[in-house]
Amino acid sequence: MQTVSIFDTIEISKSETSAFICQEPYNDIEKNLAWRAFMAINDHTGLNLNAKIRLIKRIPSAAGLGGGSSDCAGVLLAVNKLFDLRLTKKELNSIAVKLGADVPFFLEGGLCRVKGIGENVTKLPSIIPINLLVVHCGNGLSTPEVYKEYDSIKSDHINPHKPCIETLLNGLYSGRISDLNSLNQLELPAVRLMPEIASVKQKMLEYGAVFAQMSGSGSAVFGVFESRVAAAKAAERFHIKSFVCETMS
Repeated sequence: MQTVSIFDTIEISKSETSAFICQEPYNDIEKNLAWRAFMAINDHTGLNLNAKIRLIKRIPSAAGLGGGSSDCAGVLLAVNKLFDLRLTKKELNSIAVKLGADVPFFLEGGLCRVKGIGENVTKLPSIIPINLLVVHCGNGLSTPEVYKEYDSIKSDHINPHKPCIETLLNGLYSGRISDLNSLNQLELPAVRLMPEIASVKQKMLEYGAVFAQMSGSGSAVFGVFESRVAAAKAAERFHIKSFVCETMS
């Protein structure tokens, strides 16, 4: 897993009463991961902390980009610092894993090898920044629905060749991005639910990407480009939401 330079903004300040503000309407704030992170720290410490939390969203929801999980981790780190709680990394991780499988990774960031259900995170040496174009397809996909689709067809050996993480890492560390080789086993079931994912991936390659793949459980597709200029030119040819970005250490 790798963090990239697409980000939401979270502003947190001490307050006499707690409040959560976001430009996106939420029918049930209690389900928002940023708010849940704040409440989880309250529960863990037994303190009655009050804060005003303002979330400015940029990362598309239901895109397989970890937007909610990164917001969640950001709140955990920020509240720990703001209130000088001095919670250890181990304590924060124990809270994070209960909130979501991707949250422990975002406490670390950079390039990590993640195992288990997300709780086993190993920090890896940083790579030279890689230029990316991320395109969000459709209105997003439900992760449980994608896994359900995967379960319904995996008996057909939809992906007989398992991803080789070592080959992928060799390509990243060698700097030869044309050697990148990976396989997202959720891509085919996601495409069955949203065929435009395959179309966007094909266009990404036609527009100059040396490698393209769906991100997470979808519906975003990312392409690796030789330069930021090349990624920006490709972005101009898409008429749906896209982001030019790069990997971060």
